Amino acid sequence: MLTADDNGNVWDRASVLRALVGASMLPLVAPLLSLDPKAAHADGKTIDPDSYQQIVRCQRELYWTSPARPLYEAAYAHTQLGVGLLRAATGSSRTSLASALAESALLTARLAFFDLSQPAVAERCYDVALAATREAGDHALAAAVLGHMAFVPAFGHQPANARPLIDAALQHTWHGVSPMVRSWLHCVASEVEARAGAAAASRRHIDLAAGAVDGDDTPPEWLDFYDNGRLHSFAGYAALAGGDHSGAAGQLNQALAALTATGAKQRSVVLADLATAQGQDGDKAADYLNQAVDALHNDWYGVGLDRVRAVRPMLGDSRHGTLIDERVAALTAGRAALPSS
Repeated sequence: MLTADDNGNVWDRASVLRALVGASMLPLVAPLLSLDPKAAHADGKTIDPDSYQQIVRCQRELYWTSPARPLYEAAYAHTQLGVGLLRAATGSSRTSLASALAESALLTARLAFFDLSQPAVAERCYDVALAATREAGDHALAAAVLGHMAFVPAFGHQPANARPLIDAALQHTWHGVSPMVRSWLHCVASEVEARAGAAAASRRHIDLAAGAVDGDDTPPEWLDFYDNGRLHSFAGYAALAGGDHSGAAGQLNQALAALTATGAKQRSVVLADLATAQGQDGDKAADYLNQAVDALHNDWYGVGLDRVRAVRPMLGDSRHGTLIDERVAALTAGRAALPSS
């Protein structure tokens, strides 16, 4: 399935095998986070969690500018290293290392899910991340991991499985967690409800997300995937679910204007949603979809391609629709020819 012609990610056979190894191994590593006395005293070396964390930080920064597949492979390898190091760690270094491992596993999962459209691999990585947050006692990271886990059933049209994950995540926010984390979680809940067709519930969560934003708050360093601009993007999607195309366009234009260098991947998603907001105006809708494809050429994003494909049917059999089909086909074929797309 991963190598089928209609798969926009066009993984080669070696990448597929690596992904399958990851999918099979990662469920087994979470129980191994417990201390292994033999490993801890094997060579008496001191583990430096700061060095491990520094690489996590660099990979997180690279997420916004690097090809997804090679970065996924590097992040996955670093997550595996972290599991091994954590098994041998003791004392305060163990807690710090567990927190860094959670960040690494979360990044690996995000790459697998949002960029490479591999939910099964992402779920295994989320399992490791969640286990590491428990080891670290880090409520903010636990909330973030659980919130990300909710995207998997939400995208799979299983809102009943996504909602308990959101509820569990929100429970963590009562333990001194940044209000921005709580705001992001309400945005995730809003998308879950929008995808389920529950427009009123989706809008309610957007209101809660906006109310949770605190201008004086300093969010965690790893919360680089959410800000006020992203809130507008989620709000636009919620408005579309309720059929409010005018309101959606207003929110989405604000989101587009607020995009920075670290939000380039989101551009294709916002532009595709703006196409939806054009309603029956096929010319404007096609213009936004063409811009979305342009954005995918510059900054590949699996979710962005999915959004373009979801909006494409509104153009029907028009010449605009045919052109979009041709451009998407050329885009995926071009990516297939790249050795590290």
